[in-house]
Amino acid sequence: MTDAELEPQALSDAETASQEPPKQSKNAVDQEATGELSRFKQSLLLFSILLFALCGIAYELIVATISSYFLGNSVFEFSLTIGLFMSSMGLGSYLSRFFHRELLSKFVIVEVLIGLLGGLSGPLLFVAFATTDYFRLLQVVLSISVGTLVGLEIPLLTRYLRQFSSLRVALAHVLSWDYLGSLVGSLSFPLILLPFLGLIGASLAVGVINLMVAVVGVLVFRDQLKRAWAFLLFCLLVFFTHVGLFLGAGGIEFYLDSQLYRDQIIYREQTVYQKLVVTRWRDDVRLFINGNIQFSSADEYRYHEALVHVPMAAAPRREHLLILGGGDGMALREAFKWPEVKSVVMVDLDPAMTDLGREFPLFVELNNGSMSDERLEVVNTDAMNYLEDTDRKFDVVFIDLPDPSHESLSKLYSVEFYRLVAGHLSPGGVAVSQSTSPYYSRRAFWSIHRSMEEGFCLIDAVTCPVEGHVLAYHVNVPNFGDWGFNLASRQPLPLPESLNLDLPVRFLTERLIPELFVFPKDEAELEVEPNRLIAPVLLDLYLEDWAQWNL
Repeated sequence: MTDAELEPQALSDAETASQEPPKQSKNAVDQEATGELSRFKQSLLLFSILLFALCGIAYELIVATISSYFLGNSVFEFSLTIGLFMSSMGLGSYLSRFFHRELLSKFVIVEVLIGLLGGLSGPLLFVAFATTDYFRLLQVVLSISVGTLVGLEIPLLTRYLRQFSSLRVALAHVLSWDYLGSLVGSLSFPLILLPFLGLIGASLAVGVINLMVAVVGVLVFRDQLKRAWAFLLFCLLVFFTHVGLFLGAGGIEFYLDSQLYRDQIIYREQTVYQKLVVTRWRDDVRLFINGNIQFSSADEYRYHEALVHVPMAAAPRREHLLILGGGDGMALREAFKWPEVKSVVMVDLDPAMTDLGREFPLFVELNNGSMSDERLEVVNTDAMNYLEDTDRKFDVVFIDLPDPSHESLSKLYSVEFYRLVAGHLSPGGVAVSQSTSPYYSRRAFWSIHRSMEEGFCLIDAVTCPVEGHVLAYHVNVPNFGDWGFNLASRQPLPLPESLNLDLPVRFLTERLIPELFVFPKDEAELEVEPNRLIAPVLLDLYLEDWAQWNL
């Protein structure tokens, strides 16, 4: 049967499933001498489809994750990658109509190319970001190339199997195993590949699986392939190249990371949630999460003293505290300087982060061992989920989370989130949120301010007017620039001039505190929309503002 007759035959096949498979042309070279495919070979092909689908979806997730890791805005990066990948699969399916003969041979070539490009996608993207300005171009090229090749798989294999069964049966087998493989791949990536192998290791490991299946396929179907030994040699060459790269993936990733960070890397870990990197140059220790600096030991005390002591001084009671984020223990160190503190709950999503704060010697030295204090209770869960599930009340809440560079973080700077925080304050309780830089991201800062006003003050618009319940302040942190915070309460806050501070601090003074609440003209309040779950404006404001500085 010719290709032109194949599609019209689909309906007929569906209606006459019991008919015998059609006879093949004399030119067909992809059938066995008997004209039948053994059950073993058919099962092997179908299981191969599952593994190839697993690899295909894994490549897609790897490219999208790396892109969101470097560029932020994970919704856009995943949407772009998936859109390019899916449309390119359509292109590949269309191009398959021009393949007329030696379908199995072409299928093997396609799989080797997918394994080659997909397996190298992780290292190539890291190299592109670290050494060139063409990261976006490479992301697009890889997505289109791998997607097009994946789009060739199903038509080629379906047409090959069509020689030994009806089209209905061939399609059912191929699609069912393909969809099952996609499910396995989509679950394997976040649960196994990423946390245990990292992005580069995962990319190369999936490439090895892809190529291993191709090698086995060539060996099993060698009697049906022209130039089978040439195929095998090519597959083995690419396969062992990927195996070698995979075995050296740790060293490759360390080298590429060293190109991204200025100072010596002394600790790095890819967790289920994020990538943690600690660097050191002389006495300056720095923590990076997903490539974004979180603190420098040279000046972190300025940030953490402003974050902790201003709300503590403003609160009428300081016995029971809640820290959302802050797994490094620096904010906790400052909180424990207040003798009234009886208990602290720290909620940090990633147990690897809190383990780092508790066990990593340099962090233990920096946080004065605060993570081992018996007054501390660590809860590793999402901050919003914790607030929704608990009924505990706190005197002071510290929101010490990374900047809202991703959707998962942006929701923790929303009206709805701040409303949850307000609901867990004891009478007169105070909350503070780190709020990015009012200089580098002015619109994002004041959007967070507006979000806190609505979250704290519009629970009861009659009895809780906005004025005086949310106060913005800022501090200069040399390694970060001017950094902002928002102080909030459901009751009127004391004026900055009335805050007293008598603690062993390195930066803050009682005279300085009132000045923190004064903003220069180029950082003054703007009219911007608050960030809501139903209308999440903050992420775009944040990314657009920071993009202007190319930092």
